[in-house]
Amino acid sequence: MRDKVTMLRRAELEATGQLARIEAEILEIDEMRQKFQTRSSTRRATNTARRRWRSFRRSRQRRKASANRSRKAANVLNRTEVLAVSGTVVRLYYHTSGGVIETGRAIAGSCPTMRP
Repeated sequence: MRDKVTMLRRAELEATGQLARIEAEILEIDEMRQKFQTRSSTRRATNTARRRWRSFRRSRQRRKASANRSRKAANVLNRTEVLAVSGTVVRLYYHTSGGVIETGRAIAGSCPTMRP
């Protein structure tokens, strides 16, 4: 009889130990889940920040490119000088090399105005 009681107590203690181990594993799994969720939310926030930065950088590059195009166009307009002559334009000449009108060349032929 004593042996049976001892054996039952031993089985009870083993079962209690197993329950304690299972509870510890459950707590460890919960802790790991919380860490994963924290990392996941951190990754989401980081990815969102990266997307916003890329978008900002692209728009800044577009604005810069647009400003450069405007500046180049303004430079072309500043270099262009067309003088008015009295008379009627009868013919246009295109003396160009590489798309630029050569200095000192005629771009238009005109007849003098006949004034009484």
